[in-house]
Amino acid sequence: MIMFSGFRSSAGKTTLLRRICETLLQQSQSIPCYGFYTEEVRGASGSRIGFNVVTLDGQSRTPLARINEYTTSSSSSSLPRIGQYNVFVDEFERAALPLLTDIQTPCICLIDEIGKMELFSNKFKQIIQALIEKPNLILIATIPIKPLPFVDRIRTRRDCHLITVSFNNKIIYFYFKTDLGYT
Repeated sequence: MIMFSGFRSSAGKTTLLRRICETLLQQSQSIPCYGFYTEEVRGASGSRIGFNVVTLDGQSRTPLARINEYTTSSSSSSLPRIGQYNVFVDEFERAALPLLTDIQTPCICLIDEIGKMELFSNKFKQIIQALIEKPNLILIATIPIKPLPFVDRIRTRRDCHLITVSFNNKIIYFYFKTDLGYT
């Protein structure tokens, strides 16, 4: 299991995970890849207004979170919040959970991110726990730097290789390619 963390947001965790995903999808016909990544959503002014969950092939995008003005007023009061963002747990579960269930091994599972927003879903937590225990599955995921009890239990496992991503070490992508023979 490989976990990418960052000293701060915008360190490049998602970009790194997407590059790994692209490499695996292009060159790994024999090992199936499952999972999703998140992407920032920008408004007309260029400011961040939320996040989407995106399938690995990039074909499906589902809202994960939006700031209040981009959320219908009738639903925003009942949604969980992280800072200024309303989190769409039901939509997240409909989009992400099917991508992580009934996985056949051996395989690689890429998840961006196991973070506060995603962890509002108890079903997601259960699936992550099951994936961690599944034999012949390589889990590559991004996690936040700030402590979260669920993430901390993963982070401290013996089989977890934690790599801290910074602007200075994005070169690890190239090591990943070389070590796995994807040159």
